[in-house]
Amino acid sequence: MLLALAVALPFILLTAGIVRQLADNQRETRREAILFSTRTLMNAVDTIVNKQVTMAQMLATSPALQTDDLSAFRKEAERASPGLSDGWIVLSDQDGQQLVNLSRPEGEALPRRPPGALELQRRALETGQFQISGSFTEAPVQTPVVTVEVPVPRNGKPALALTMVMRPNVLLTLFEEWNLSEGWLAGLRVCPETSSGITKYPEHEAD
Repeated sequence: MLLALAVALPFILLTAGIVRQLADNQRETRREAILFSTRTLMNAVDTIVNKQVTMAQMLATSPALQTDDLSAFRKEAERASPGLSDGWIVLSDQDGQQLVNLSRPEGEALPRRPPGALELQRRALETGQFQISGSFTEAPVQTPVVTVEVPVPRNGKPALALTMVMRPNVLLTLFEEWNLSEGWLAGLRVCPETSSGITKYPEHEAD
């Protein structure tokens, strides 16, 4: 028995080593696949967000905003809105009172923005930089949205806030277009105010 064990032990150790190496190789391959998919999805999200930011920054330079010509600005925003992905444009004063909202008819009374949106808007006005929200419910549409907040500085006048509103399903379609491996889950997370990120992991490793 000792002789048989002595002969078999090297083969057992060799087999164990091969199995471990195969497991390590599989783990590394899976890790590389996760990183590749994450970067691809993150780039796609950044493309959508950057499009919103660029359009908002362009509209923020409108002369109509300097002269408080809201009717003229609304027309400019309406011409630009077809380029948005299932979204609309909101213009608000410093107190969060909506002045223009393309999701509502012109002339309709508009509410103030909800506290969470107003806080992010104030941060954009204070820093002079665009901010990206998480998902929240925006009045008056009462549906989950994600927003890009862009400050509108004005000479000798209180600044305004220009908001590009998106429904989250615009971003979720990216996951439908990307063929995820069977058993994988993908999630989208908005990381600090001016950036976006994606978390992607195999289903069996999910917490």
